Amino acid sequence: MQTVQICDLCVYDDLVAVASSRLEGKTWDGALTLYLATPSSTTTADTPPSSPPLTLTRMHVQSTTYGIPALAWCGATQAACNGSSPHEPPLLAAGQDNGDVVVYKVGRKKGENLQNSDREAEETVTLVPLTTLTDHDDIVSAVAGGREEGGDGKLATGGWDCLVKIWRVGMDIVQPMSSWQAHRDHVTDLAWRGREGGREGGGGGRELASAGRDRSVKLWDTRMEGESLRLVDAHPQIPLALAWGGNASSLPSSSSPPTTLPPGPSPPPGLDGVAEGPLEKLTLISNLNLKWGAGEGEWALCVGFDDGSVEVLDLRLLPPEAKRGGQGVRRRGVERSNEASILPSQRTFLTCSPPSHAFSRGQVIMMASSTSTSAVSTMETVHVSLGDRSYPIYIGPGLLKQPNLLTQHVTGKRCMVVTNDRVGPLYLSTAEHILAQSPSIQPGDSLVLPDGEAYKDMPTLNLIMDAALSTKLDRKSTLVALGGGVIGDMVGFAAAIYQRGINFIQVPTTLMAMVDSAVGGKTAVNHKLGKNMIGAFYQPQCVIIDTDTLSTLPDRELASGIAEIVKYGLIRDPELFCWLEDNMEKLLAREPTALGHAIKRSCENKAEIVALDEREGEAGIRATLNLGHTFGHAVETGLGYGKWLHGEAVSLGMVMAVDMSVRLGWVDREVYSRTVGLLQRAGLPVALPEESGMDLEKFEATMSLDKKVSDGVLRLILLKGALGQCVFTSAYDVEVLRETIRAYC
Repeated sequence: MQTVQICDLCVYDDLVAVASSRLEGKTWDGALTLYLATPSSTTTADTPPSSPPLTLTRMHVQSTTYGIPALAWCGATQAACNGSSPHEPPLLAAGQDNGDVVVYKVGRKKGENLQNSDREAEETVTLVPLTTLTDHDDIVSAVAGGREEGGDGKLATGGWDCLVKIWRVGMDIVQPMSSWQAHRDHVTDLAWRGREGGREGGGGGRELASAGRDRSVKLWDTRMEGESLRLVDAHPQIPLALAWGGNASSLPSSSSPPTTLPPGPSPPPGLDGVAEGPLEKLTLISNLNLKWGAGEGEWALCVGFDDGSVEVLDLRLLPPEAKRGGQGVRRRGVERSNEASILPSQRTFLTCSPPSHAFSRGQVIMMASSTSTSAVSTMETVHVSLGDRSYPIYIGPGLLKQPNLLTQHVTGKRCMVVTNDRVGPLYLSTAEHILAQSPSIQPGDSLVLPDGEAYKDMPTLNLIMDAALSTKLDRKSTLVALGGGVIGDMVGFAAAIYQRGINFIQVPTTLMAMVDSAVGGKTAVNHKLGKNMIGAFYQPQCVIIDTDTLSTLPDRELASGIAEIVKYGLIRDPELFCWLEDNMEKLLAREPTALGHAIKRSCENKAEIVALDEREGEAGIRATLNLGHTFGHAVETGLGYGKWLHGEAVSLGMVMAVDMSVRLGWVDREVYSRTVGLLQRAGLPVALPEESGMDLEKFEATMSLDKKVSDGVLRLILLKGALGQCVFTSAYDVEVLRETIRAYC
């Protein structure tokens, strides 16, 4: 099987350079292709801007041993920025996935075809390696060319080693200038401000914008190494692409196309609609007669994000006294110390279109390229807001097959998928195929574990450790948990402790995991004396919920997940509880719209709680998510792990908790009746099986080991007040607790 991926492109005058990577078998290589852009019909200086797009003629192909994630023109003669065309093109820098940057010299020569009676001029373009820069320790994911006020060229490079490096570029030499750690995670894009060096108000090749997977965008003065102005911090999405602009008349608008974009037969994309995937490339191409913000400097920074959205930051609103060194700016709903606000109506989604639309003359064009092949207009995104550990939850059909959704969250070159012997035959090959398409990820092994709660233990956890060590996963590697709650909990715990912590991604395939265990960072294995007693709080990079995987879920496990959805209705979301009463049969029939709504609302509820109380602090906000779990864990332990599904045990546990709340006089018996009725409609148990062997002593012994025991006192989550209100408390009559347990034994 062969997979080819276009990774980057850049335009210089009438030359278009395209970087591509190819996977053949288990080996990645790459190619640089140079195209000559010529008018598809005769044009003159008076040709209207609605003229047809240009014709691209392939002039040269340069094969490379490694994949090429990033590409940029650089050098001392970057006249494409100010309108004059040089005799020789500048240099071309290609960032490779082995950590090198290869700088090529481009040659152009016009000869005469003597066989043509018209002596037609014939042009050749060549690409010759000039030097190789080997200073990065990992994939070079971003390169940007600029120039200083004196005319010398500059090159900025950034990589998965989190570093940004600056190089001075001459016609035949590239010299290092400076280097610093720019982000906490790898650099996704770089863009010089003030490409017309020395222009009044411009950066003159001094200021550099950088974006990183740590969800930040920073502006650097490259003369002040190590200090920056943080433009975006802790964004809910990952910034993938940057481009500078200048004045409002030429900025694309979400309400109507800018006047500089003519309504031609193949117009470039506007800023409305929904992108077909992450914005991996965002390019502003200015033609000879049109400049962005001439005389004003480039004050608008366009940022493309992994959800297909674009934000335009207005740097003119920064106060003069804004100091460098990590200060932030305001995003909507987020207070920061310095304000570089988002322009009105500029937070929007970009419609992707073929790159060939981006080469018309007389235009300023915003172009986005995405390797996505399927529309994601039905995808919903919920954000878990935890500062620099925030992450998205993607919800929708077909997401596991979405090319960049999984790979964009993989850090490092190595990735191992862990699944079980039930899920693996269904979805493992799909995940492996998607990972294999990325030029930055080395083909790796997958691990298939036995299925079931009975295997959620230390011996099985050690199988993950053995596989990670034998395949030489390092601290930059990523684990992918593909399966239900057992797989997610174990893989998350393995990621938390392997080499003191590596990244992991949750890809839940059961309703229980989608609405509960995959979200929030609780990871653990069981002990014979108690459930989830050995674990850690450890957040994933993202959660990818492909609702199509529910089509293969057994009915019993679907019902198990519904128990957790009912829980949200009882503790905080009475509207959801009422919705469940009206739509239970649609959920059981797996009606896509109903499932999507229930999953999204559940994730929103959990994300809100986790953001307020990540580690179950003394306030007990997150503890409320355990309604019925103290009783339920006792049932699971008493019956033996695997006899009942987790949701089945929680179902009975919730019935017992609501019953106890009624016995305490804290809630109306109607709530109990509605709860029992709803759970029974879902096919969930509301009583212990006959001859369960459970009695008061077994319940009390197991519950005494619960994690909610503090100083020897068991705290419970009980309902108190109207539907949707609960308390986390030890202030209850112990005799009422015992009375409740006896009623179900």
